[in-house]
Amino acid sequence: MRSLGSAFDVPTRRHAPQAQSVLIALAAGYGGEPRLAVKSGVVPPHSTFAAHTHEWRDNRTTPARPPPFRDRFAMPQPLPLLLRIVVRLLPACMLCTAFAHGQAYTSYDLVIPVTPPSEPLVIDGREHTLPSDRSFVIGIDGGLRGGLVFTHWVAPDAEHPVIIVNRHDTGRVVIKDDGVNFHDGIRFEHCAFVKLLGNNDPAFTHGIEVAQAGRVPAPGVSRVSRIGVNVATLSTNIEIGWVEIHHTGFAGIMAKTDPQRNRPEASAANYTMHDLSIHDCYIHDIGGNGMYIGYSGCAIAFWPEDPGF
Repeated sequence: MRSLGSAFDVPTRRHAPQAQSVLIALAAGYGGEPRLAVKSGVVPPHSTFAAHTHEWRDNRTTPARPPPFRDRFAMPQPLPLLLRIVVRLLPACMLCTAFAHGQAYTSYDLVIPVTPPSEPLVIDGREHTLPSDRSFVIGIDGGLRGGLVFTHWVAPDAEHPVIIVNRHDTGRVVIKDDGVNFHDGIRFEHCAFVKLLGNNDPAFTHGIEVAQAGRVPAPGVSRVSRIGVNVATLSTNIEIGWVEIHHTGFAGIMAKTDPQRNRPEASAANYTMHDLSIHDCYIHDIGGNGMYIGYSGCAIAFWPEDPGF
């Protein structure tokens, strides 16, 4: 009889008439490679095979020694390794989760107060001097408010980005238009190295909510195409996290700059959007695309004399 692909020859009853049983025991040592124990031949009566010691024992004269603690829970090697990895990573994951829903910022360089939903508020970075050795932190007051336009916010580098967060202990930031004057929820123009994060209050998973931007089409209701969060007008290196977006006329998040005939700075030769990061956002009940990333039109519509860019 051949066993395990002819790896071992085990005597059969024809070759070993006295044999009463053949036992092949596979045991995996904790932290070691699997061990294959092959036992065959005459089995004494009243005896048992101890897999952890690889020997037969007479139960009448030798008390059966309990297996070592580690062998009682022996299992195939890949699973213990996976469990050890999970156990080692668990504290780090718990720390990351705590930070994600923690209160990271309590002091602010600029606080944006609540404004009526009828008109968006423009926040111009050219009116502020950004530090070169730390991030400039902007806190948005909680409550129902109109849209926000961040323009010309350019941080010195990726190590010290402009941070825009929901201001702690002021409630959830809820952005919507008034149903008459339609605008994007949050819009970035000429911005670089900016982070929009809604995780600055442990009371809210998504501390920033765009509850309406434009109008979702419905029977008898025409679409008003607006964007929840719009990364537009030559913006680059933008991060968006922990933002809820719903009931927008078109895309939940849009990130692109269309090339235009009278704007050579928007052509591919002169502009590339780098390092766009979108994570931990809840986008639902959208009138168009959930996310619209990158320009996808035909250049000839913008540059009839010189198609291609």
